[in-house]
Amino acid sequence: MGSIGGSMRVMGKGLVAIIVMAAFASSTASAIEVSEAPVHCAEVEVGADHSVSGGCSFELETEAEDPAELRQHATMGGEVVFSVCAQALVANIHSEGDGFIYEQQLVGAECGIEPCDEAEPSHVNNPWPVSLVEFGGRQELQMTICARPATVDEGTQWVSCTINALWSDDGDREYELRTAPFGGHEPGPWSSRCSQSSQMSLSGHWVVHGRPILISH
Repeated sequence: MGSIGGSMRVMGKGLVAIIVMAAFASSTASAIEVSEAPVHCAEVEVGADHSVSGGCSFELETEAEDPAELRQHATMGGEVVFSVCAQALVANIHSEGDGFIYEQQLVGAECGIEPCDEAEPSHVNNPWPVSLVEFGGRQELQMTICARPATVDEGTQWVSCTINALWSDDGDREYELRTAPFGGHEPGPWSSRCSQSSQMSLSGHWVVHGRPILISH
């Protein structure tokens, strides 16, 4: 296993505001509408204690054969996989597609990371911003993960990675989320390279569980 190394950032209390601005800064996406038909999803709120409320809720879970992998790419070629995690996540989303992931569970013998969090006494995880958007007829979930190496103390060193992953409907609101493959994919807005650093990437395949949301245009 490698390390995050030079990609690490030490962030203060403005972390959530910073990554929200970075994650939601997109001018080329088409408008969508999310609902739990016939009820539209309410505003999503984050409390001072990082609790998430409001909106429509669903769960994301990685497939056993395709966990979430963080990789570091060398400038002259080659890559190091430094984290392989099974993920179980809960997300609340607003009718316009913006929201947050919370209750993040990252597990596995080669995971090596924890969600970014506060130090004692709270120990709470910081929510991860998400935005469901449409690019050129395809729907994507823009998500920003925030994590720290499991070997460092809570509330200290964090790294964030924003990607766009393809959101697809297998029929009757059976959704799945998948990042672009590493080899041979066309450059585009759903590349799995982290927007914070092209030398890092996140890949994975998540299945959507929970209450079935409806996405319309």
